[in-house]
Amino acid sequence: MTPVTPSLTVRQPILPDSPSENPPTLAQTGSESVLGASAAGAALLIGGAVLYRRGRVASRR
Repeated sequence: MTPVTPSLTVRQPILPDSPSENPPTLAQTGSESVLGASAAGAALLIGGAVLYRRGRVASRR
């Protein structure tokens, strides 16, 4: 019998892409519309405060 030798595998290092090819980016979270939602929320709060004050003034009469 002939002795069995394990096969040698050549491992090549995994190199990252060069920065010029694929620059790192942040994840897309869909938060672009937050400004509009916060403006609408502020308008609702101000509207509620105005209605509350009008109701308080009307109840004193």
